[in-house]
Amino acid sequence: MNDHAIYQLPVAVEARNLGKSYRKHKSSVARIMDFANYLLRGRRSSRFFETSHVLRDIELAVREGRSLGIIGQNGCGKSTLLKMVASIISPTSGTLKVNGRVASIIELGAGFNFEDTGLQNIYSYLTMYAIPSAAIQEKVRQIIEFSGLGEKISAPVKSYSSGMVVRLAFAIIAHLDADILLVDEALAVGDAVFSQKCMRFIQTFKQHGTILFVSHDLNALQAICDEVIWLHDGVIRARGPARPVCDAYLEFTLSADYPDLVPQGHALPQKLPSSLTTIAEMTLDAPTARVEISPEPDLSRGFGGSKAEIVDVALRSITGKEIGVLKGGETVELAIRAQVKVEVSSPIFGFIVKNSRGVEIFAENTLHDLQNGPLYFEAGVQYEAVFRFSFPILPSGDYTVTAAVGEGDFYQHKQLIWRHDVLVLRVASERFRYGLIGLNDTRVSVYRHEMELG
Repeated sequence: MNDHAIYQLPVAVEARNLGKSYRKHKSSVARIMDFANYLLRGRRSSRFFETSHVLRDIELAVREGRSLGIIGQNGCGKSTLLKMVASIISPTSGTLKVNGRVASIIELGAGFNFEDTGLQNIYSYLTMYAIPSAAIQEKVRQIIEFSGLGEKISAPVKSYSSGMVVRLAFAIIAHLDADILLVDEALAVGDAVFSQKCMRFIQTFKQHGTILFVSHDLNALQAICDEVIWLHDGVIRARGPARPVCDAYLEFTLSADYPDLVPQGHALPQKLPSSLTTIAEMTLDAPTARVEISPEPDLSRGFGGSKAEIVDVALRSITGKEIGVLKGGETVELAIRAQVKVEVSSPIFGFIVKNSRGVEIFAENTLHDLQNGPLYFEAGVQYEAVFRFSFPILPSGDYTVTAAVGEGDFYQHKQLIWRHDVLVLRVASERFRYGLIGLNDTRVSVYRHEMELG
């Protein structure tokens, strides 16, 4: 859908200069003085309070049938925004218009009576949402089936695990015939099978409904959302298509120079000839289709660079030749060369391959697979990591490679340099059709199975 067609759609959620703030006493002494002032004068005085702004100057227009992702660090106001859209709390300033029936899963268990059974809570929700009495029994059956709780539906909700509460909550909101769906990180609590069921429902709901989706899972956001806003300290720091906003947020959270980000777009150092010394070895294995490599990769996008810089990234054959076209099943080498500007203990090379929507398809790094133990890099020296693997079978389309150099271990590490889209891969698969990744060297046999009767 083009921009003109999108702007013709009715607005489902509209915020203008929206804000939310809370007043709190400046100190325990101020609380006592305020109470004394109230006893003496019968009123409160603002001099004993300070105002905490949770959200400020929020401007939004989410149109019907569109999905908006909301990202940001904890405490930035994401959940507060959803609660205002759900009418759980009221704005302090500005205006908020919501056109349509809203179903939300924001706080785990919010709206449930934990003393009642799951079944009783289902009936309570359906009654509260004014579901016609003739449709209630069928709705109850569908909700129980969707939740997969079985006999547990007759147990008190207070006996449920957090995953069971999510199952019940999502099953209910999925059957309320809502126009607008609000989801706040709820799927992180459920098991993998149920999470996939929820994602399938969301993808179906997208075809006719409006979604506001809060998550720290950038892959899920990019797969679901048409647009993303990044909240920081209660204001919208960035907005736009999912991928560039998620990339900017990733830059902010992973940069070794956080919170002072290194400006993007600076020139790369000139490529220099070098003789490589093998300082560590690693073995990888993965499954390939026909790939065209962009001859002029863009190495300018990303963050970091004050302590290391990526000089070159290349996909080549095992004989060292740059690859223009790759046939399925061939072994390739992805080489990442970096200039280290300072001494680096425990350095890490890594890469991510993403599809055109920014969804991560596969990735690898040197953190676990180096056979010679932790490394140490000297300042002013170039180092190259070479990953040898079989390129996976992928659906036809364009893919990009993100390359990075970090420092640290599995539990704590920081990015020294991170470059998006250093290579563009064009896959032309003749047989792959579905999913994100195909199987390599597949053998299929079909037999007639004779069954003994009697």
